[in-house]
Amino acid sequence: GTGVKTGYMPVGMGMYQHVQYECDNCGGEGTDVPEDIRCPNCEGARVIPMTKILKVDIDKGVAEGKQILFAGESHESPDKDSGDVILVVRITKHEYFERNG
Repeated sequence: GTGVKTGYMPVGMGMYQHVQYECDNCGGEGTDVPEDIRCPNCEGARVIPMTKILKVDIDKGVAEGKQILFAGESHESPDKDSGDVILVVRITKHEYFERNG
């Protein structure tokens, strides 16, 4: 399919507007896995949500705004490239300690 459904939305006084909206069966992907062959773990979504911990070492004296890149570590989706996770260093003042250098 196209991943889109069509319908009519009332706009007032007996008038209707023809609208398109994302298919709720396939999530706009255009394909749907039949219930009888769906994976019991992902339930046909083709992905399994999980949490991944990324370890980052921050060097002493790192500059404000420094970006640390984790290439290809963002959300994954079938038939699409996964994006990057970019951490941006923000420095806040501490009650007792201060930066020197």
